[in-house]
Amino acid sequence: MAEKGDDNHSIDEDSMLMLAVKTGDRNAFRTLVDRYKTKIVNFISYMTADSASAEDIAQEVFLRIYQTRFGYVPKSKFSTFLYTIARNASYSHLRRLRNSPVYPVNPEVSDIRDPGPGPAEQADNAEVVNEVRQSLKTLTPDQRTAVILQNYNGLDMGEIAQTMRTTVSAVKSLLFRAREELSRVLNKKINQS
Repeated sequence: MAEKGDDNHSIDEDSMLMLAVKTGDRNAFRTLVDRYKTKIVNFISYMTADSASAEDIAQEVFLRIYQTRFGYVPKSKFSTFLYTIARNASYSHLRRLRNSPVYPVNPEVSDIRDPGPGPAEQADNAEVVNEVRQSLKTLTPDQRTAVILQNYNGLDMGEIAQTMRTTVSAVKSLLFRAREELSRVLNKKINQS
């Protein structure tokens, strides 16, 4: 029988691992890092449009999780907890860059993979992926977060709402406005071609 969290919900496997980390199990922490590192690096890269810094920011995220392990309480899925920290770290990075006259953009997309297509198909779609990635920068930070969590990380509306500390209806509104903006930007780029 699965353990129950504070809200009488079953604790997911990753939350159980995090509880083991809380008791000093370093192997459990390594398992969580191995399981989520690529996803978090990709999430941060899309959020910040700075794939060169994404791995460093991801390391900060995992370090923060490890440093705060003793206060961890599984109130929701571990991934919700993790993406909340990654989102906040991405926002902090963007705030630091705001004063910089040049917004760093690494046009290489080889380290960002859509989990569906294979390597050959990724190479064929690199230009399209780059255009979408550039278009994501036009969204507000909250819109970009919602789009990335849903489309690239597969979170459902409830998980996105928990991660963003908002309501499901607010997430739906963010996604609607984001899709409208992305459609506008991408159509404009297509018409300029």
